[in-house]
Amino acid sequence: MRKSAEKESRKLARSQGNFFVRIARKISLLHAPDPIEILDLPQKLHGHIKRKPGVTIEQEIGRRILQIGLLAKNWRFWKVEETTGRTRVWIRDMVNYSKTVDDKQGLSKQATQIASKSLKKGTDKVMKKTVKDFNNGR
Repeated sequence: MRKSAEKESRKLARSQGNFFVRIARKISLLHAPDPIEILDLPQKLHGHIKRKPGVTIEQEIGRRILQIGLLAKNWRFWKVEETTGRTRVWIRDMVNYSKTVDDKQGLSKQATQIASKSLKKGTDKVMKKTVKDFNNGR
């Protein structure tokens, strides 16, 4: 019964980790700026756009338009770590500025709220299956 429960919980952790990443990607794409918003920045900021030395405003605008959706594309499910009584799901974040964006917009909190509902359903399903195996004498 214990082996069955560990196997099912490992499967659940892996599937929920991937589900969280997919939800986080969708939410971050929904909150990504439109190219039109980025094109309007020079007028809105009166030409004061932060950029590297030697880069023109047009080049910086182009770079920012190319970066749309980069936050969502670079979240990866990495691994599942299991210890006694604890399962950790590791998500790899390959974007340097994602913490800043997440602090402002709360993207991971929104994804966690959605994924936690699915996790509860999955946990209940695993528990029922484990108890069923126990009742059948496996």
